[in-house]
Amino acid sequence: MREGMGGVAGPLMMVTAVGHAIVGAFLFSEPLSEMVREGVINSIQPPMYSAQPQFDRAAAFWFLLFTPVLFLLGQIINHAVTHEDTRSLRLIGWYLIGIGTVGSAILPLSGNWLLLPLGAVTLMAASAVATTE
Repeated sequence: MREGMGGVAGPLMMVTAVGHAIVGAFLFSEPLSEMVREGVINSIQPPMYSAQPQFDRAAAFWFLLFTPVLFLLGQIINHAVTHEDTRSLRLIGWYLIGIGTVGSAILPLSGNWLLLPLGAVTLMAASAVATTE
């Protein structure tokens, strides 16, 4: 079952991941450049271990760390659609909506709101898969 709404949820998530990486590279270009100049390894001094914490570098790291998670989630959604795994699709969809709701409430000027339509599309994929069973 790849046609229709069921087949778009995973690719949409992967496109979102790529967009997340591009936005992160743009927003955090300066701290990322500094980290590369320092050799990347051990290039962030976290606040609990340093008198001069590098919050911009830590923010860049955590922002960009979410990118492969989003891409992996897209692949998992594709797998669940292919194998008509309605339960996993519903679980992922509701988690995306929950995380998007909390994230958008706490940080409204962010991409957290994108998780809401992604969650809805994933729930639609679950419904589409369920009708083929």
